[in-house]
Amino acid sequence: PKLPETVIETLTDAEIGRILDACNPKTFLGARMQTIILTLLDTGVRADELLTLKVDGVDLAGNRFKVTGKGNKERYVSFGTTTKKTLMRYLSLWRPETDCLQVFTSTDGQSLTHTALAHMLTRLGQKVGIPRLHAHLFRHTFAVRFLMNGGDLVTLKLLLGHRDISTTQLYLKLTQSNVSAQYSANSPV
Repeated sequence: PKLPETVIETLTDAEIGRILDACNPKTFLGARMQTIILTLLDTGVRADELLTLKVDGVDLAGNRFKVTGKGNKERYVSFGTTTKKTLMRYLSLWRPETDCLQVFTSTDGQSLTHTALAHMLTRLGQKVGIPRLHAHLFRHTFAVRFLMNGGDLVTLKLLLGHRDISTTQLYLKLTQSNVSAQYSANSPV
């Protein structure tokens, strides 16, 4: 029997705006949340990859960092100028002085846990009226936006760290659903 296909949801521009507006970059918690959101949205990394990201793995000059993905596979992930500025600001002004090797820490300087990240995103989602907010939603949004903006499937496979391109092709279905909407909005006739 054929397995049912699940719908992969993404964030809209308005939802992304509400999420970022809710982060106050003038506090530790707000600056950390803003940096986490932009990193997830700009790179498509998994929650585990974000939480295990080490300070010495961040290459600000090259706009990339090294993550350890599934199966202990390492790869480099690029990020844009906005994420770079936010990351630099967080690391230089807000990250506590600690022996912790991870970029994202708790208020007491310990590495941030999956549970803490999930609770933070749940609270943020409730605050901004997006109850479905979770870390993987940013990954889905990244992948679909990458393809919609002209990115190719092979590059996306490498960026997401997928072993098999068939996994990456799931995102192609989402972009094809936007084809009819784009056609209606941009039809020359």
